[in-house]
This record gives sequence, structure tokens and C-alpha cells, in this order.
Amino acid sequence: MYCFSKEQQAIVYDLIGSAYLNNNYFVQAIDCFQKAAQQNGIDLLAHIHLAMAYQYLKRDHECFNELNFCKQLLFQCGSVYRMFQISQIEALVRAERGELGLAKKILLNLYKEAGRLKDDYLINNLLNNLAYVFFISEDYLNAILYSKEAMRKSYKHIDSVLYLYIVYSYFKTDQLDEMNNAIQNCGQEPLETHIQFLIPGIKAWSEKNYKQAEEKFYIAYCESKLRKETDWKVWILNWYHVKFEDNLNFCF
Repeated sequence: MYCFSKEQQAIVYDLIGSAYLNNNYFVQAIDCFQKAAQQNGIDLLAHIHLAMAYQYLKRDHECFNELNFCKQLLFQCGSVYRMFQISQIEALVRAERGELGLAKKILLNLYKEAGRLKDDYLINNLLNNLAYVFFISEDYLNAILYSKEAMRKSYKHIDSVLYLYIVYSYFKTDQLDEMNNAIQNCGQEPLETHIQFLIPGIKAWSEKNYKQAEEKFYIAYCESKLRKETDWKVWILNWYHVKFEDNLNFCF
């Protein structure tokens, strides 16, 4: 690395950190992003990536510190895309802290601005995040609405989690015919492994086949644990303990 300038070293560390982040190796990712920031203290992207890693780990205080620093650096680069990225990270952190009203307000305002810009990439990102926030808010009708719109305006590929939002939301609102249609529609889609088991688990529960539902959710939990999908581990455990609290056969 000594043959590179500090700015070039920062880019290399950021690229390595991004590879770790994409594979859910958060500790290694943070180490690389911190090294990138040390080499180039005004590298906005490295600080954004640090904020993302802290968000995944639920280290809210450190995440907000990075976001505040990013906002200062933002005025130096003047990038509208980075502004949208920073604001969306903040909205997601606030949603996960229970500040759901504020998170929705931030995302809806950004969605309007993205619409004025006619930027399909920004619009699709915001629709995906709106679907997520309404889903965790248990506002299932809006979760369906934004999930379907995100699919319709998919920029490159459809995030398979949207199918889960739709299937589960139909289940929770007792729209079982619509749920079954949605399951049929996603049957040929390349779903993430844990979602491949969660969806039939929900269907089994709707049919009162509780043993099969329990088995599917347990496999989904194991897959989430293997992939270090912390949020889905928690969601599955919450479901599991509510639905199966009288029949806990598995040791998590």
C-alpha cells in the first residue's frame, strides 16, 4: 500500500470494507472503513459506509455521529445522491429506534423529491425503504402498497424481501386469497434462502398446519443465523415465541 497516495489508500480500504460489508462481516468492514477515514479524513463515502455498518449493528450513537459528520462533508461535494443516501440511513435508524412517524416523514419527503428529479434509482430505493418501514410499523395495507410499487418500478432486480412483506401483510389482514395468489406469483422467483422457508411457513400457519409452520420457521431462523441476518433472526424469534410459546421444541 505504500506505493499509493493517502487518497488512493483510502479508496482501497473503502473497497475492501465494502466487500466485507456485503458479506455481513461487520467488524472487519468497520476496521477497513476506519482506516480509509484515517488516510483521508474528508472521504465522504468511507464515513457513509461506516454509518451503514453501525446501523446494521444497532450502534445508533456511533451511527448518528458518522451521519452528522457526513452532513458536514456533504456541503463540500454537493452530491444530491449522497444527500439522499445519508437521509435514508438516518430514517432507517430512527425507524428501528421506534421513531416511526419521523422515519416515514423523512422517507415520504425524499420520495416526493426523487419523483421531481425523475430518478428511477432513487425512487426504487425509497419505495423499498418505505415498504420496510410500513411493514415494521405493522401498517400492513401501506406495506402492500409500497411493496407492489417497488416491484413495479424495480430498477434492476426485485428484492425478494418484498414478496415476504406482501405475503405476510395479506396474512395479517385476513386476505388469504390474495396471499395465496402472491405466493403463486413468487413461486418462480429467485428468493433468498430464509425467505424461501418463511413464505411456506406463513402459508402453513394460515392453513392451521402448525407443525409444518414451526419447522419452516426454524429452518428460516437457522439460515438467517448462518447468513448473519440479525434483523430477520429477531423477527423470526418474535413470531416464534408468540405463535409457538406453548410448544417450544427447538433450542435457539
